[in-house]
Amino acid sequence: MKKIFAVSLFAVLALNVFAEYKFPGYNCTDPAQFSAAAAEAKTPYSRCVNTVLLRMLQKPVANYIEYCALVDEVVGAEKTATEPGKKSLKISLKKQIPYIKNLWTADVWKFCQANPSALDLRFAMSKAKALGMSDAQLYALVTDKLLHGIYAPELVSQAIDKLAAIGPTLSGVDVKADFQKLNRKYSIFLLKNKAKWEPVIAKIRTVLETY
Repeated sequence: MKKIFAVSLFAVLALNVFAEYKFPGYNCTDPAQFSAAAAEAKTPYSRCVNTVLLRMLQKPVANYIEYCALVDEVVGAEKTATEPGKKSLKISLKKQIPYIKNLWTADVWKFCQANPSALDLRFAMSKAKALGMSDAQLYALVTDKLLHGIYAPELVSQAIDKLAAIGPTLSGVDVKADFQKLNRKYSIFLLKNKAKWEPVIAKIRTVLETY
């Protein structure tokens, strides 16, 4: 009985500990909330996100170069992350926070091109107009990333919607051939998680049926 009680007590305490952390949100303007969240964070990523946002409130950065220097400083001081982990974290933060806060779009996109990751697809689709991309350029970029990268089904679904919307409006683009390639690549994912991937594959095959 004592053992069961001890295990139950530990579980309750553990839940309380993990329940303490609450991300204030990217648009929060209260430094105290970010300070508290950074102190309560359980992962290097959460700690660094909150710290970077806190520092930006304490001393606004003038440009993307200053922002990247801030990220390097904050992540560099993170003692619990490995060096490969720090590199990945720096790349993520140099994209994620500016992407959500809509800052330095052109500079961030240059960084994305030099340091590719999964976020680049979402960034390109969201910021295409701000970056001055034509529909043809966006179609080519999204198609290339879908064919050569691995993404979550939700993001692939959004990308398929984008291609299906702009593809037929473009001259010299073989939409059917592109979707045949996408069908061959992503159908295999039905074997891994049918529930999540079935709607995505259905979209791809529906487009194919129209050609």
